[in-house]
Amino acid sequence: MSLFGKIFKKKEPPVPSTKEAIDKLRETEDVLLKKQDFLENKISEALETAKKHSSTNKRLALQALKRKKLYEKEQQQNDGVLYKIMSQRESLENVTTNVEIFDTMRQASKALEKSNKGMTVEDVEDLMDQITDQSDIGNEISQALSNTGAFGQAYDEDELMAELLEVLEEEDLEKQTMNATPMLIDSLSTRLPITPKDEPQLIRKQPSKRKDEDDHDLAELESWATA
Repeated sequence: MSLFGKIFKKKEPPVPSTKEAIDKLRETEDVLLKKQDFLENKISEALETAKKHSSTNKRLALQALKRKKLYEKEQQQNDGVLYKIMSQRESLENVTTNVEIFDTMRQASKALEKSNKGMTVEDVEDLMDQITDQSDIGNEISQALSNTGAFGQAYDEDELMAELLEVLEEEDLEKQTMNATPMLIDSLSTRLPITPKDEPQLIRKQPSKRKDEDDHDLAELESWATA
């Protein structure tokens, strides 16, 4: 390249950032969408003009159809450019999203690596052993605090249950004895001999007979004394 070529060389514009490129593509996309609407209206107007003069003025009708063809061709070109712009914008947006995801994952990886620097597998195992030991100690302390033997005599549940069964058996035996007593009295009363009703009268008569005999003996004694 000659000296003049180097001096008058056109400087290339700086490369825009991804965000700037996406914004520029969006602006171009908006312009092409507006042009698309404009061409759509022009095509509709040309078609209406051709219909209007189809029977009265064929020259105007043909001119209107030619304009319609030109608008449709321009519309196809506009659609092609719009499609490319939209595709490029979507590609840049996808790349931007991927870059953001990659940066986030890279930062998370660095943070994870930094966090793991002060921790090893041996440290974790030692910590878990300490937690287990402290948990066992806590359980032993709880059992010691809940032990009733420290405050009084501890009772065996089996012994208490045996004593309860013994009490119930004694109560049951007592109830059976009470129920059997009336039956025993009735049975004895049927077996004892019946005392005659007139026996007390005989017993009461014996003292009176003895009295008569004494009186008789006394009378005989008095007769002997006076003879």
